[in-house]
Amino acid sequence: MEFLDLSKRRTRNSSIPLAQYPENTESESSREVDAFLGQRVAQIASDARETKPGRGDKVLDEHGQPAAPLFRSWFVLILVLSYAIPAVLAWVITCILSFRPISGPKQYGVIYDPDSSYYGGYAEVGNSYVRSEEWFRAARVIQSIVSVLTIPLTSAVCSSAAVIFVQHHRSTPRLTIRQLITLADRGWVGPGTFGRLAISWRRYGSSFLLLAIFLTILGGILSPLQQLFLSSKTIKTPTFFQSVNSLFDIADPFLSYYQDREDLVTTVTRNALMSATNGEPQSQLWQGSGTSCNMTEIAALVRADSFTLPANCGNGNTLGNISSLADPFLAQLPNGYSTGLIRQYIPRFNSTARYENISATEYPSGCSQIPGAFYVQYTYVTQPNTTDVAGWNVEACMPTDMSKSPWMETRDRQDFTETLYLNISIYGGLTQSGTPVGGSMFRITLDTTGGYFELPNYMNGQVPGSLLTTIPNNMCGAGTDCLTEGSTTAPNGTIYEIFGPYDPNDPTTGNTKRDSSTIYNTKESNSSASAEMVVNKGPLLTTALALFGSGSFLADRIAHPEAYIGINYTRASDTGIYDPANVGACIDLFPMGLLFAELDTSNGGASSCISNTDYGSNGDDRLGTVMASWINNFLGDTGRLSSIFTAAGFLANQAWMSSNGISSGSLIIHFDFGADTQVPTISHAGIIIISTLLALYLVSLFIIALYTSLSPRWTNQLDAFAMMQIGAAMSDKISLMVMTRQSHTNILDEAPGWIGDVADEHEKVGRLGLGARRRLDPKRLYGCDTWVD
Repeated sequence: MEFLDLSKRRTRNSSIPLAQYPENTESESSREVDAFLGQRVAQIASDARETKPGRGDKVLDEHGQPAAPLFRSWFVLILVLSYAIPAVLAWVITCILSFRPISGPKQYGVIYDPDSSYYGGYAEVGNSYVRSEEWFRAARVIQSIVSVLTIPLTSAVCSSAAVIFVQHHRSTPRLTIRQLITLADRGWVGPGTFGRLAISWRRYGSSFLLLAIFLTILGGILSPLQQLFLSSKTIKTPTFFQSVNSLFDIADPFLSYYQDREDLVTTVTRNALMSATNGEPQSQLWQGSGTSCNMTEIAALVRADSFTLPANCGNGNTLGNISSLADPFLAQLPNGYSTGLIRQYIPRFNSTARYENISATEYPSGCSQIPGAFYVQYTYVTQPNTTDVAGWNVEACMPTDMSKSPWMETRDRQDFTETLYLNISIYGGLTQSGTPVGGSMFRITLDTTGGYFELPNYMNGQVPGSLLTTIPNNMCGAGTDCLTEGSTTAPNGTIYEIFGPYDPNDPTTGNTKRDSSTIYNTKESNSSASAEMVVNKGPLLTTALALFGSGSFLADRIAHPEAYIGINYTRASDTGIYDPANVGACIDLFPMGLLFAELDTSNGGASSCISNTDYGSNGDDRLGTVMASWINNFLGDTGRLSSIFTAAGFLANQAWMSSNGISSGSLIIHFDFGADTQVPTISHAGIIIISTLLALYLVSLFIIALYTSLSPRWTNQLDAFAMMQIGAAMSDKISLMVMTRQSHTNILDEAPGWIGDVADEHEKVGRLGLGARRRLDPKRLYGCDTWVD
């Protein structure tokens, strides 16, 4: 083997040539430079002979050095797998928890299933969410550990793979010692390397360094990106549901065994109209969605409503502001009632009145002769046998067949309209303002809507749902977040689910006849009396009966005027004390008097209270005047009267819902306010981006680690010890001295940096060397510093 030794003693400014190793030589030179053994060859061989005498089964080269094959290392592959498993596990757990719990229910919230633990095993449901929260905490800890280990692991993998890269695998290798040093310095994690690469890529850079930098950056941005896309929130998770029983269902009043006291609704309405006020908050008066009065955000609410405080803010929802509320309606549960995690539906009713002044041509004629129509007339005349006549006349008419209920036996949305006509005459100075000849005529139209709506819950933002047009089949039950709301039994004994059909029989009603007095005259049609017994009356008919029907304010006082006589009293002239002492005490209320109270009463309208002297005193009969003062309220502002009759419709619907003889409604409402549980939240785009980058990073690491583990190598890592070996091979070219500018050391750019086999093919043992043109052979033995068993 012919060998050309070009090594010389280094001067300050001289370049350092390397020994050239031609592939085909026949003679050997005693000055051949071994890449890693240097001057220690003879000593190592001598030590080997002394420590291993008679070891004929061990292979020695011509210098007596022990030899061993290249080896494989699986350590880096184990590291990658140990890293990838918790990294993937933590990310998968996080993604799953952003949609559903790890165990138990397959979703957050309630999905009703009679066989599920939510229905029968309350504790198990809570435990599943507690376990999921523990999984989330564990995933965050694992992610923290993984993020800390990412850069060190990437560096370890790249350092191990660099050993394979510097082994000679190319026909025209170009790696220099400077590039090799950059890899050994792990330049992919050194900020200083990036500056040098930007200035002179050809001197410092290599394809492997570029790959290592890419992997390091990719691994480094994973944790920040996860923090960018991933956050946590507190949600409500199921615990166990509770129930409110015996609520009103629209189907209930149509069952025959609930129709024993059809006239009770009118009586309850009449009493409600006597005591109703404008300022009392109504717990069952709701507003539609999109309206609220959060007093902590009052400034924003005022700005949003043209700097006007919303009507429901302050006193809440009242009869006085019912016309200014957005989509007001009646529901049995208190307004704002929430069912939490469960969707539930209950009936709602809304009646809106229009009070209009009409002409005589618009007033119906012959109302008393219309079959089934509601018609009453009340007349008062004082001093009928003189020319100084004073009195009043009230005529009320609903000119349609009122014997049939406008309510339909359906849970779908239903709409109907009722119309009441009034003809009012006041003359002879009974009030400050009289009426035209022939009276003042009015039309009261009440539009009523009924149906079902979704109660506020967590899913709909804690606002009431809109009125449902139809009730879909299977709205509640298995596979939904709505628990079934009870059942009802038809007359034939068939049991129906709460949104199922049934067919009760329509009840019949009877007729009664009423007489009139002498001075006070009452005219009531036979059909008007029968209207009191109509089942499921409309709210306007109920209001008309309460105000003008049998037992009303006018009817009772006209039928029995003697029962309403003012007290006799005296007043001491010297002390001014009355006898009896309760003179002027309030003894009665006007129907809707408290609702009328805010009207301007300068025209002689009634106040809210009737005192014991208003009916007259000391024999002075003033009953007719008191009734006239109440009737005079119906001549007021039509806008205000529209609001009052809207309030009356609300009270009539309320009485029908709660006082129609139903002692126990068939509707059952369930609620579950849940428990606070912390869960991760991430968008679908975030999941896709992070999953893609994580997969790219882990797959790249795995491929590199697998290839590195399968490739035979001459050292474990390109670390300080490996560089010490390489430096020993170049001891005649680089010496230990002060190095002020490494970049000016030209030998680092001239000397090859790859590792190959410098031995001839016919030699039994190969030798490692820098710049060798023959690649390392996995099947060949190479000189080593000790025997390998």
